[in-house]
Amino acid sequence: MSQTKLSQEELRRLSAEYMLLQNLIRELEQRISLLSTTINELMTTKQTINELSKLSKDHELIVSVGRDVYLRVKVAESGKFLVDLGAGTIVERSTEDAIKIIDSRIEDLRKALEEYQRNYSVLVNRLAQIREIIEKST
Repeated sequence: MSQTKLSQEELRRLSAEYMLLQNLIRELEQRISLLSTTINELMTTKQTINELSKLSKDHELIVSVGRDVYLRVKVAESGKFLVDLGAGTIVERSTEDAIKIIDSRIEDLRKALEEYQRNYSVLVNRLAQIREIIEKST
């Protein structure tokens, strides 16, 4: 864009777009952070499933039931896990099936994360363009 001055109306429009983009970027940053955290939690869950599947029946564990409170439990059945499928549906699955479900969720979240990151880049680039236009105009 040339060094011409923008009209007051154009400046107002660009300023409004700039503020909107800043809000959208903040929201995307939060979503990206949440998705990254969820992916990491699922990766940890997958590791835990693999480790727990190696335990024998009646193996004793200490399980956290909340902040600073633990419970001693014994493995009732090795290689079987209760998996939440959503909508309050919990089913028993083998180690392999539980891991497949977790892997599927991780893949879905990674795709969403990539999409959010692409959108984030587009918004950041547009924000930089607007900043440059306004700076050249003032």
